[in-house]
Amino acid sequence: MGLIGLMSQATKIMRLSCYIWILILPLILCSCQKRNAGLVVVCGWDEVFISDISIDVPEKIWSWTAEDSDGLPASMRNKFLTTDECKPVSKGREILITSSGGGIALINRKDKKVSFYASLPNAHSAEILPGNRVAVAGSYSQEGNCINLYDAGKPNIVLFSDSLYGAHGLLWDRNERSLWALGDYELRKYRLGHRKNNGTSLKLDRSYDLPGDGGHDLAFHEESKDIALSTQNNVWIFDTKSELFTKHPLLGEEINVKSISFNKATGETAYVKSTDDNWWAYYIRFAGSERVVYLPYEKIYKVRWLY
Repeated sequence: MGLIGLMSQATKIMRLSCYIWILILPLILCSCQKRNAGLVVVCGWDEVFISDISIDVPEKIWSWTAEDSDGLPASMRNKFLTTDECKPVSKGREILITSSGGGIALINRKDKKVSFYASLPNAHSAEILPGNRVAVAGSYSQEGNCINLYDAGKPNIVLFSDSLYGAHGLLWDRNERSLWALGDYELRKYRLGHRKNNGTSLKLDRSYDLPGDGGHDLAFHEESKDIALSTQNNVWIFDTKSELFTKHPLLGEEINVKSISFNKATGETAYVKSTDDNWWAYYIRFAGSERVVYLPYEKIYKVRWLY
């Protein structure tokens, strides 16, 4: 076989290899997604951890505490003795943490370094917004009951603040480019300030009275644009188009629900409800299922799917 023939044969082999990769790559990606679909981020006590709950005996595969966190000032470390938010952001590369002790931190999963921190009494939830902004809900406190906006590149500098009694939940809607904020008695919709002011403010767009008191957590309802939210005695669905509240079809009568999180990969909705008059629980539950994940040595407040 001459040189031209060898080159032709090599070209055919390369094309065949490319075709094979095109065929098997989606299978590999799908396999990875399924393997990671059982990972959750859990918080409540001083430790935030990632656990694989797809196996019979869940195991921790990642853990963070303020005591061993690089980049967090010593004066901030006692503000994370209890944690009440642990949102995966940046496609899971970072975890956004808040604490009722007054701490807020953005943690890199790989090296556990803190890239942003701030202090807000009774901080209860947070969201990353466009323009490198961080919104934080501060709940019951003389210096809380508010929504604060920070520059993620400038720790502890408040750009904007608006009062919201009992602020507990935040949810960024990238399709609507809106921030949903949940207080004790109302659900609010904010718009991020225009570019001319460098996105340093939030503008209140709408406010809706809740159908029950004690607003607590916000999450997207399955794969729709609707929002799932919990109050003291119920879980609701808010239709963002009709602007109406209806009871959640599976969790409507559940009380004291602290967190709700939907998994796109499995279709499961995980939730945590406090038990025995505590603010925490030992169990992770699943809407419409008898399945329960029991973590007897933990005090669970919120669970977020990592997928």
